[in-house]
Amino acid sequence: MDYVTQLRINKAKQLMGQGNERIREIARQVGFSDEYYFSRKFKQQQGVAPTVHMKSRRHRVATYHTAITGQLLALQTIPSAAPLDPKWSAYYRQKYAGDIPVHLRDPFDETFSIFLALKKGPYLLGSEGAGSVLYDDLGLPKPATSPDTKEKTMVLLTLEGITTINPDRIVLLHPEGGEQSYKDSAVWQGLAESLQKRSHLLLACKPLLQPGLHAAWQGASARYAGADVEQMSGAAWETAAIPWTKQLVMQAGGSGQTYRICLAVPPGEAPEGGFPVLYVLDANSVIGTVVEAVRLQGRSRDGQGSPAVVVGLGYDEEVPFATARFTDYSLPMTVEELPPFSRGGEWPRQGGADDFLRFVLEEVRPMVESMATVNRERQAILGHSLGGLFVLHELYTRPDAFSTYLAGSPSIDWYKRLIFAEEQAFVTQLQPGGKRKHVLIGVGEEELTHPTRINEHARGVAERLGAFADCGLDVQFEQFARENHISVLPVFISRAVRLFLRSV
Repeated sequence: MDYVTQLRINKAKQLMGQGNERIREIARQVGFSDEYYFSRKFKQQQGVAPTVHMKSRRHRVATYHTAITGQLLALQTIPSAAPLDPKWSAYYRQKYAGDIPVHLRDPFDETFSIFLALKKGPYLLGSEGAGSVLYDDLGLPKPATSPDTKEKTMVLLTLEGITTINPDRIVLLHPEGGEQSYKDSAVWQGLAESLQKRSHLLLACKPLLQPGLHAAWQGASARYAGADVEQMSGAAWETAAIPWTKQLVMQAGGSGQTYRICLAVPPGEAPEGGFPVLYVLDANSVIGTVVEAVRLQGRSRDGQGSPAVVVGLGYDEEVPFATARFTDYSLPMTVEELPPFSRGGEWPRQGGADDFLRFVLEEVRPMVESMATVNRERQAILGHSLGGLFVLHELYTRPDAFSTYLAGSPSIDWYKRLIFAEEQAFVTQLQPGGKRKHVLIGVGEEELTHPTRINEHARGVAERLGAFADCGLDVQFEQFARENHISVLPVFISRAVRLFLRSV
């Protein structure tokens, strides 16, 4: 009887991996009239409830190292493809061999070509983006005849091109939920005969890669193939109510802070050299204004300017200015040196600027560069108020991170001891003939009466930096008539976008 029960449970596991049938239906198909009795027997044999097992099978994961396979099995996640370690006991082979659909060999015995399966054709993953993870980090060897994909995210190949490469294994990645539509396409029909002659695996994109990477890479796939970013990235990216724009909630690897990242990519082909990129702080309050300014000014009739990608750095909150910005944009000033917190109570933790900068440069920027064809030499950052202070901090401490720095009404007075020291250290490093950088500092005329002397400090910074024009600093200062600390935002944004687009 135990043997028969085991056969029924094994058959139930197969059915769970094939579709979305209910537990009750699966129980009946394998000979159990009572789904609750079936659930008890299943848990006795497998150690987890049927619902937990089904949930784990929805994540189709391929592993190529027995250590990782073991970790997944310990987490009750059975991979879709994995090597069966020859050292495995008969128990493990009997228990899991039937659950793992594709049994892989030693990775050094075979070569891989990994393609993104889209209706336009198969795109071979290159050496950048996800290709770097799969080929370099995981060590999947390429065929010797594979085309040169250096510094490329992916390359469109013909059917003849795939035959020429002749890998041992082909992995075709399709948009999640798009397997059937791809199988119905002419490209798949053309591939079918070739695929029958070699081992291949058709997988959804999303489960293959880690959460922090899959959205970026899938977006890059959509960009290259002219597909829809939202479709490519499953539930990770959502359409925003702003032209060109998608949004994603992501968690910073270091601080654990949750951010809402907005990405606006112009339609059509990228210009030669790639799209310039404008990073925007406090995106909750200004992302729509910035995108509209870029959309309208990016294709001016006089031929000047260039369309640009806009990256909004905001917070997963429905407020224009989140409290977390007082940490992310601030320098490590002691609270005793600061005025009373404007929102009441104690000041949030100070000095998070460098952590936030690392998040932008090391986590957000790689994601953006994998989702759009960008110009790494033409990138700008825009911030206002405390964000304006952050922009100056970035100019002083990471001057090569961007080509253009756009600081509106920077909150210098609160942090003047630290920011002035950074300024002094920055200018002492400048050399005649240095790389050209554009700096715009803007304020509202009505800020002349602001208690923190915003205009005085901002003008002073512009004048001091402007003295280093021979070192490559192009510094502009603008005081906008009849504008206050908040109303100056749209005017400053328009001028900043104009400067950035014309500088590229």
